[in-house]
Amino acid sequence: MDSAGPWRLTHDQRRDLWSRWREGQTLTEIATALSVTQASVFSMVRRSGAYSPPDLTRAERSLTADDRERISRSLAVGDSIRSIAIRIGRTASTISREASRKGGRDRYRAGDSDMADWRELQRSHPGRAAERYMFKPPTPHTAQHQHYRQTR
Repeated sequence: MDSAGPWRLTHDQRRDLWSRWREGQTLTEIATALSVTQASVFSMVRRSGAYSPPDLTRAERSLTADDRERISRSLAVGDSIRSIAIRIGRTASTISREASRKGGRDRYRAGDSDMADWRELQRSHPGRAAERYMFKPPTPHTAQHQHYRQTR
């Protein structure tokens, strides 16, 4: 997972950046230590509001790399979805969704699937409440109410 992400810093560099920031080092000192531009460090710090982001961890209920490897090998041998589910202690629907989302029975690969999930985890996600209300178009009632308030 050491691929270069936003601002072209690897995961290890970002972790080192935030540990140095918490120690009180300046942007210049951090940039010099990481061999990156000061603008890259400044962008990371500014974007997060100078608070170090929490370490990304997977939920306990999500599939592990070992689970995915077992799914991949079992699909390659031709085992049924139900037999795989029983073997790894998951529901058949979980195995079926995992396989269909990541290439199907013929093209499923554990490593590719695991990396795709880490990339998804690294994207920023708005909270559920924000998703519900963020882009809600105004209803006719709300538009009338706003018009009424503006004319008063």
